[in-house]
Amino acid sequence: MDDGAPGDETNLYVSKLPLNFNEYQLMDFFSPFGEVLSVRILRDAGRPDTCGLVKYSDRASAERALNSINGSCVFDPGNPIQVKFALKSGPPVTRSPVSSNGPIRNRSSQGNRYNPMVAGGGRVSADSGPVPNPSPDMVDNCFHPTHGWGLYVCNLDEHDSDLTLYKLFSPFGPITSVRAMLDVPTQKCRGYGFVNMAKYDGAYEAVRLLHGLELATGRVLNVSFKSHKRGEFR
Repeated sequence: MDDGAPGDETNLYVSKLPLNFNEYQLMDFFSPFGEVLSVRILRDAGRPDTCGLVKYSDRASAERALNSINGSCVFDPGNPIQVKFALKSGPPVTRSPVSSNGPIRNRSSQGNRYNPMVAGGGRVSADSGPVPNPSPDMVDNCFHPTHGWGLYVCNLDEHDSDLTLYKLFSPFGPITSVRAMLDVPTQKCRGYGFVNMAKYDGAYEAVRLLHGLELATGRVLNVSFKSHKRGEFR
C-alpha cells in the first residue's frame, strides 16, 4: 500500500507501534475515524518499534485519529502510541489538536457516526442533546483520578481482544486503557472486558450508543459504567 505524498494535514506519522505490526493492521486500526486512502509501514532495523504513515481523505478525520490515539497505551501500558501530522519537509511535528473532547463532541457536524464493528453498516445517531453532568455519587463511584471513567463491556465474542475494544470505543474520545479478559489456557476472550476513558462525555456517549448494539458477530453488546471501588479498573 502506498502512502500519499505528505504535505497536507491529512497525512499522519505514527510511531511506537508493536514491532510486528503490518499495513493491514494499520489500516484496520485507523479506519474507525474516517476514510483511509492509504497506509505505509516504515521499518528501521535500529528501532525497537514500528512506524507508519496513514493518509485520510480529509483533515477532520486525521484530527479525530490524532486526538483519540496519540498518547494512548493500547498495546503496551508503558509505551504510549505517538501520532503526529507528517510534513513535507523536516521531521513530523505534533500540532495542537483542534478539540480534546473526542470526535463525537461536535454533533452538529458529525450527524450519524459509522462504526465498522457494528452490524448492518453500523450507523448510529449521535443527536441526543447536551450530555448531562454526572452526579456526585457517580463521580465518587465511577471516576478514578488515574484511569478516568470505567466502563464494563460484556457479551463479547471469544475471538475479541484488546484491539476489538479499542476499535469500538476510540471514536468516542481518549482511552486510558482497555482489557479484554482472557481464559488463561485457551487465550480466548471470556466474554467481557473493561474500558477506561479519560473524559466523561466520551464515556457517556459510548454507553448511550454502544449499549444494546448488535455487532457484526450477531451478539448484542452490553455496556455500562462500573465502580472503581469494586476493583474493576484494570
